[in-house]
Amino acid sequence: MERSAPPRVQEFLGSEQGQNLSEYCLVTALIAIVGLIIIVAVSGGLHNIWQHAGATTNAAASSGGGTVAGQ
Repeated sequence: MERSAPPRVQEFLGSEQGQNLSEYCLVTALIAIVGLIIIVAVSGGLHNIWQHAGATTNAAASSGGGTVAGQ
């Protein structure tokens, strides 16, 4: 005589909810990793832009033309 699992256990074992959740977690992790790679790749260029802007601002301020328009 063969015993089968109760219906609730069979329903739990046949459910794919956990699989869907793990797939969502993997996709979210992949998106986070790609975003991090993009941020790291772009950060060097942004640093150069800010450095150039700061040097330009300092040069303009030290040249004596540091007045604000309208004053």
